[in-house]
Amino acid sequence: MARQGADVAVSARTKPEIDSVANEIRSLGVNAVAVVCDVLSFDAIGECVESIRSDLGEIDILVNNAGGGTGLSDTDGLSKEQIDDRLFVANVDLNLFSAYRASRAVLPAMIERGHGRIINIGSGYAKRSGGHPAYTAAKHGLIGLTRAMAAEVAEQGHRQLPVSGVDKYATRRS
Repeated sequence: MARQGADVAVSARTKPEIDSVANEIRSLGVNAVAVVCDVLSFDAIGECVESIRSDLGEIDILVNNAGGGTGLSDTDGLSKEQIDDRLFVANVDLNLFSAYRASRAVLPAMIERGHGRIINIGSGYAKRSGGHPAYTAAKHGLIGLTRAMAAEVAEQGHRQLPVSGVDKYATRRS
C-alpha cells in the first residue's frame, strides 16, 4: 500500500518491531505511524484507532492480520482440561474476535463517509482443517464474520461492500 502512495499505520504488541516496519515504510516517501495495541482489548483498539486518526486522519483501509497461536502464562493450579479450555477460548479470541473488535472500531466512520475497506486475512485452515481445533474454528469463523459484515453493510444501503476476506495462502478473495 505504501508503494502505491498510501500513508500507513502499523500496529502490534511490540514497539521495536513496528518501529522498524514504520521506518521502512517512511523510506518509501509516505507517512507511517507505529502504534502499540493489544487486539484482545476493546479499549486498546479504540485508543489505537484514535491515535491513528489523530496522526493520519480517517482510516480508509483496515487489514485485520492478527493471529497465530497463543499460550497462557497464568496456568498455575489448573488441570490440563482447564488449560485446554482456556487455550481454546484464547486462540479464538486472538484469531476471530480481534478482527471483530477492530472492524467495529472503524466501520461506523467508513459507513458515514460512504467508503472504506476492511480486509480480513485468513488462513488455508479457513477452508479445510489440519490445524489446532481452536485456530481452525476461528479461521472458519472469520469467513462467516466477513460475509455477515459485508451483508449487513449492504443491507444498510452501501452496495460497495467494504468488507472482504483473503486467504493468505491462496491469496484468493472469499
